[in-house]
Amino acid sequence: MIEVIVDERFEGKYNVSSIWKVAEIAVECVKFEAVNRPTMIRICTELNEAIRIEENYESSPMTTGEYLGYSSVQAR
Repeated sequence: MIEVIVDERFEGKYNVSSIWKVAEIAVECVKFEAVNRPTMIRICTELNEAIRIEENYESSPMTTGEYLGYSSVQAR
């Protein structure tokens, strides 16, 4: 259940696919051997894809309520 690691400030307003994409790339980034870690280009590509997923989710007619975008989340 990936939802337990998502910041509560998102209030459930996100696409689970984008969360999984970010989590998967994060796991790859901490592999013990550097040769097994993704390149910065791959990281940026994957994160941009996660953003595109969220943008599509935001504009989806199925989405209800206020959307909490990335720029709206403030650091604690």
